Amino acid sequence: MYNQDASFANPDSPLTDLGVSFNMSCLDDLSQISRSDPGQLNTLANSIETEVYSPYSVIESLNQPLDSVFNGFRSPKNSVSMPQQPVELDSLDPLTGATSTLLPEGIWEESFDVSSRFDRDVSVLEQDSLPYPGYLFRYIEGQTLTRDENVETWQRQMRERGWQLAVDGFYGPESEGIARQFQQAKDLAVDGIVGPNTWRETFDTGSPPFPGELFIYESGRINYNPAVKQWQQRMKDVGWTLSVDGYYGPQSADIARQFQAAEGFTLVDGIVGPQTWEASFDDQAATPNDVPPVAPPPTDGSDYTTLVPIPPDSEMNQGLTSPSVGGDEYMLNLLGDPENPSFDLVTEDVGPFTATGLKPAVEALTNIFEKVEQEKPELYEQLGYLGMLNVRKIAGTTTWSNHAWGAAIDIQIGNTEADLDRDGQTYRGLVELYPYFEDAGFYWGAEFSTNEDPIHFEASRELLEEWRRAGLLT
Repeated sequence: MYNQDASFANPDSPLTDLGVSFNMSCLDDLSQISRSDPGQLNTLANSIETEVYSPYSVIESLNQPLDSVFNGFRSPKNSVSMPQQPVELDSLDPLTGATSTLLPEGIWEESFDVSSRFDRDVSVLEQDSLPYPGYLFRYIEGQTLTRDENVETWQRQMRERGWQLAVDGFYGPESEGIARQFQQAKDLAVDGIVGPNTWRETFDTGSPPFPGELFIYESGRINYNPAVKQWQQRMKDVGWTLSVDGYYGPQSADIARQFQAAEGFTLVDGIVGPQTWEASFDDQAATPNDVPPVAPPPTDGSDYTTLVPIPPDSEMNQGLTSPSVGGDEYMLNLLGDPENPSFDLVTEDVGPFTATGLKPAVEALTNIFEKVEQEKPELYEQLGYLGMLNVRKIAGTTTWSNHAWGAAIDIQIGNTEADLDRDGQTYRGLVELYPYFEDAGFYWGAEFSTNEDPIHFEASRELLEEWRRAGLLT
């Protein structure tokens, strides 16, 4: 008898992730055949023991009288029938009704008894409440998408788990992307294909569903959230050191970054979304022992362009607040309309380059770079200018950037490209540079929770208030 949930014993079998089943609705026919020629099934079983067969070749090897036994076998409609997982073939003893499973090296293990009557309604498989539909969900670029109710079932379950995707029954690029993230969170092979393993994990209710709200640390805007407390408790249980208080602050964001790095996530941003949540509650969740080591500090300037981890949020911007917290209202009230400036703008040589911006900010740069030149001359030589005054809004928003007032600067290291990747890493030179800006009261954009920006340094709200009190902004 053929079992859809079993697998070939042959470890070299190329069949992987096959989910098709054999419809045994004609067991009475099998009973008649077994009585008339029991050796026929034994011959088939013996051939399977020494060779690897796909379901198709097995069918083709049967004599004509057995065709009706497999008349329920179907290749699912609108599916990609590429085998992905080995199939286990069970042998049926035609005289006793017992089944045996083919194991490595010709060993046969008795599994269960379906009784000698071969009743049509005998259940030969122990099914889950939502068994795998028997074929792969795979997105192929350029191929016309066809609606599939099983795809819709999978999408709906993913939505219930907290993942954001359309529930339309079409397995397109969005579904594939979500599948890849889910597979990575569950330590599965990351291929974007929903096979039996991904399907099983999707409907595994062992972990709590994602609460539906991203955990994002924003300085000055921390509110109690019971779901945050649940996540913090889970992380503590796994071995991470953090407070379990329900407030997603810099410590929690730091732990999230380290956890994401330990899990090998492509995006390390310190934000707890569905992928991080799933991985946190997985049985194989990463521990502090899995965190990749931090490279030692440089002894010279030769490796300032090397990518290194961004420091934890708890170590950045101590006592400083971004003026952008809550939008651009603060800067508009403080300095007015950037398109009609009433504040002083200057262009000056600040050391490694010439910069144009808000007068007190430009003057502060001169002092910062003087210290860098004295203490880290190799780094000083690699500092480049990517811009300061730029009257524009933050990409994709209606909020003015702090560049619009010339209160922020973007720094280049050597001949590198601007580091705009949200991957938890940046150039070593920027990591070495930021303490100088922090000491001068500038906020480092590497801590931006929604748009990691390590090339960006901006006058903090505390520094701006200091300039205002000193009358430097008129």
